[in-house]
Amino acid sequence: MKRFRFRLEKILRYKNQVEERKRQILSERNNELKTEKTHLNGLIDRDASYRDRYSSLFKGKLNILVLMFSRRYLDKLYRDIAKQKDRVKKSKNKVDDAKHQLHAAMRDRKKYEKLKERRRLEYEYETGREDQKELDEIASRPRTQISMDIAP
Repeated sequence: MKRFRFRLEKILRYKNQVEERKRQILSERNNELKTEKTHLNGLIDRDASYRDRYSSLFKGKLNILVLMFSRRYLDKLYRDIAKQKDRVKKSKNKVDDAKHQLHAAMRDRKKYEKLKERRRLEYEYETGREDQKELDEIASRPRTQISMDIAP
């Protein structure tokens, strides 16, 4: 009997490729999220250190011009932090979407793998039945015919 061959093997390979591409996309999205979070943390650290410097400007002699510029810079940092938080949120949404797409691709691939496994088991069952039929035929033949089959 010929060996097992899954007719949908090309589709299964394609599903594997799609899944691998989805994994790469998820990895890229995770890297983007990490970069955005790092940038946000840098802005927050800069804001904290500048707020400390700003509060020290109120000690001693006051310079209104420096206070105005410092306040404007702090306002700009506040807006930048808000924008960066929005970017982080969008990046998290992209990661979530990529995860959902990867899970869908994995489910799709697994369907074909289960089908392949079922077909392989059916093939093995049928092969076993055919082998058993041949053995039953040989066992049911009369002894003389068996010895003649063996003799040259």
